[in-house]
Amino acid sequence: MQGDKIVEKILSDANKTADEILSNAYLKSDETKQTCQDFLSSEKSKLDEILSAKKAEIAEKYSVLLRIEKRKMLLKTKQDIVKIFKQNVLEYILELSKKDTVDLYKKLIEKYAEKDEIVLLTSKKITCDDIEKLSVVKKLNLKVKNGKGDEEGFVLVGKNCDKNLCFKYLIDSVYEENQIKIDSILF
Repeated sequence: MQGDKIVEKILSDANKTADEILSNAYLKSDETKQTCQDFLSSEKSKLDEILSAKKAEIAEKYSVLLRIEKRKMLLKTKQDIVKIFKQNVLEYILELSKKDTVDLYKKLIEKYAEKDEIVLLTSKKITCDDIEKLSVVKKLNLKVKNGKGDEEGFVLVGKNCDKNLCFKYLIDSVYEENQIKIDSILF
């Protein structure tokens, strides 16, 4: 239940941040568009007097460049939104209380662990003792050891494969799983 509230909070905060950033990007894009349009109008008058035959060609070139630049700006802004969103989610998870973090580890272990695997812990906040006390760890006969790495989370080492459950990797995985949906909203 706590995890659902965390996910709802994360999504709410992320949506709010994304809306603000996207709104600012559209405003900036409109300002740039207006500035460019003002420039085009002024230049158009001058060009009409000097080179009436070239007027349409030059205006079209500026228009194409404007559309390209606007698309580049919007694309970069949308990419920044995704990057900021993922970073905000990671920061939110890293700021959880020790109890909530242990609960998150428990849910991840319940979902991904198999009997007799090894949990390589790379947490600065959670100790091996905290994880060993979990009933699911005892039930699955998991061995908990300190692992190496800078990313918060853990790796499950099994007979057939290892499972990376570091938070940054999990966030990237969720993004990749939902990339088509996210891209359809942003792009």
